Amino acid sequence: MARLTQKYGKRRGSGSTSSSSTDLSPRAEHQWVEGNLPLNAVCTVCTVAAGSEPALADFRCVWCQHTVHTACLADLEGPCPLSPIPDVAVPPHLISPAPNWTRISPTRKEPRFLVQDLPEGLVPLLCVINPSSGSQNSPALLHALYAIVNPVQIVDTSRENPESLLRGFLPVLDRCRILVCGGDGTVGWVFSILDKILPTGATRPPVAILPLGTGNDLARILGWGAGWAGEDVRQIMQEVVAAEEVDLDRWTLTVEVKEKVSAPTRVGRALHLVPKKQVKTLVMNNYFSVGTDASVGLPLRAFEYLGLESLQNAPTNAIRVCFTQTSTRRASVNHSIFVQGTDRACVTERVLQMQTGRHLNKIWYALIGGKHQFWRVLSTIGICGPPSPPSPALVPAVPTDTTPPPSPVLHEPLSASTLRLDSSPTAIDLTPMAGLLVLNIPSYGGGGRIYATAESEGHPLSRIDDGKLELMSVSSPLHLGASVVGLSSPSVVGQATRVRVDIEAAELDMQVDGEPWRQQGPCSVTISFFGRQRVLRGTNTTG
Repeated sequence: MARLTQKYGKRRGSGSTSSSSTDLSPRAEHQWVEGNLPLNAVCTVCTVAAGSEPALADFRCVWCQHTVHTACLADLEGPCPLSPIPDVAVPPHLISPAPNWTRISPTRKEPRFLVQDLPEGLVPLLCVINPSSGSQNSPALLHALYAIVNPVQIVDTSRENPESLLRGFLPVLDRCRILVCGGDGTVGWVFSILDKILPTGATRPPVAILPLGTGNDLARILGWGAGWAGEDVRQIMQEVVAAEEVDLDRWTLTVEVKEKVSAPTRVGRALHLVPKKQVKTLVMNNYFSVGTDASVGLPLRAFEYLGLESLQNAPTNAIRVCFTQTSTRRASVNHSIFVQGTDRACVTERVLQMQTGRHLNKIWYALIGGKHQFWRVLSTIGICGPPSPPSPALVPAVPTDTTPPPSPVLHEPLSASTLRLDSSPTAIDLTPMAGLLVLNIPSYGGGGRIYATAESEGHPLSRIDDGKLELMSVSSPLHLGASVVGLSSPSVVGQATRVRVDIEAAELDMQVDGEPWRQQGPCSVTISFFGRQRVLRGTNTTG
C-alpha cells in the first residue's frame, strides 16, 4: 500500500470545517520499486530513456506507473495520482473492511470491503473479468488492469462473485462505471446483479464491454470490437472513460406451459393446497430465437460430441453423465459429472477441454449446423430419419429450471404454432418457418447483420433504444448460416413492442442471448418491455 499523508479540511457535503474530519482526497505518496523498468520507460522528470543501464537502477511507482531516474527522484513534484489514467482509481484510505467478512468465494455475495464516499471528480472504474469466456486470455488482461486501477476494483469471477464487488460500492455505485470483460452472458449476468441490488428508479452505472466471448454481439454494436486480441489495455480504458452513455432496451421473456387442469386441481391451487404451475421468466438483452437456430447451438450445452449416445446400452451401475448449467445469467457454465452407482459422487469441471477458444467455438457451431442441414436433406429425400435422442434413463433428475435437454434432434418447422404482434387480433401462422428470430440489437450470431438488407429495402431501422423488436424467420439451418455470413437474408415478419408466440409442439428448442434449452410444450412465450440499462458506446467500428 502507498503511504498516505492526511490533511484536514472541509468535507464534501458538510456545513462546517472540523479538525476531526478527514479530507476525501489526501496527498498520496509514490510507492517506488527499484529496477525492472519496462523497455520503453521514459523518465517523468527529464523525459530521457530510463532503466537502460545493465544494473538494478531507476524507479517505477507501482500505483501510477511513473518512471524516474535515481538522480531525478528528488526533483519529482506533486502527489501520486494513483493511476496512469486520472480519476479512475479509488484511494486506499477510502476503503474499509466489511464486518464479518471471512474469505473470497465465487458463491459469497457479501462485500469484503465498503466504499462510503468519493471525492469530487473521481469516477471509479469497476472491472468484472470472466476467465471462462471464449477467448480465455484473461491472465494478460488481469496483469494490465492491476497496473491501472486499485486491485479492489477488479473481480475475477472464477474466484469471487461480482455481486460482492458491486455491493461494496453500493453507496457510490451511481458515480461509478463498470467494465465487463467477457461475453454477452457475462454482461447479462452483471445486468441481473444490478437489477437485484438497486431499487426501482435508482440511477444505474453505465456499462462498457471488453469482449472476450465467442459471439460478442452486444460489444460489436456498441463499438467495442469483435473480441480483444491483446490490444493496449490502457488505451481501451481511456476510451471507456471518454465514452458516450446511451440506453439499451431490455425485455422480459415469460414461458408458460399450457396444461389441462382438472376441476379439483383448480380448487387446490386456489386454496394453495396444490403447487401452481411453474412459469419461466428471463430477461433478454440481445435476441430470442425458437426452432432450428437454437437446435444448432444446443449441442454445445448438451455436448453431443462426447458420445452420450454410446451410453444408451450401458449397464445399470455404469457411469452416467449429465451436464447441468448453473445459471442462464452466467457466461461461465459449470459442467457437473454425476456418477451413478455406489458412490453417487458429483464432480465439477470448470472448462471442457475441447472448448478452449473463440474461433474453435465457432468451428463447432459451423459443424453442428452442417450436421443438422445434412440430416434435414436426408430426411427430405426419404433416405433416413433424424437421429434418435439418448434414453431418458441416462439423464439424472435435476431441478426444472436448470435441467439441460438431451442431445438435440432434428426438428420439424414450427407446425401449428402462431405469432401475435402487439395487440393485433390476427395471428401469424409459423408453420412454414424452421426458426423465428426476435432481435433487440442489429447483430446476431457473432456479428451477422441479418437485418441490414431489410433496412436497405425500406423496413424500419433497428435501434437499441426505440422500445421495439424486429422479428425475422428462416426456412432451414442453411438459410440461417447463409444469412449470418451475408449470402442471404431472413424473411422479415415485422416490428413490435410486444410479442406472443403460441407453440403447440410437444417440445422445441429455444435460446435467449445465446443460452439454449429444450422447452416442453405446448407453451406460450410472451416478450414485453422490461426497462433500460445505461451502456457506454465505443469507437471501434470493425466489429
